[in-house]
Amino acid sequence: MQTFKFEIDRQVTVWYREYHEVKANSMEEAEAIIKAKADENETDDTFIYQEMIDNSMIDTGDYEILNPETNETILSNLAP
Repeated sequence: MQTFKFEIDRQVTVWYREYHEVKANSMEEAEAIIKAKADENETDDTFIYQEMIDNSMIDTGDYEILNPETNETILSNLAP
């Protein structure tokens, strides 16, 4: 009897905490600056580092099964 291998890709969500630094004259000014940068998706210049928040990974229930020999997806529950 042969043994066949498959790969199952599961989609998950996870939270990351980013650390940022803003130079300002007051906390109120710093809050306004970081909010404006976040709204414009322009926080690259304030970014310091990030870390994954432990125990925040959630399986969405979405998956695909692949045949590694053919790289073919043989089953997917994702919407077409």
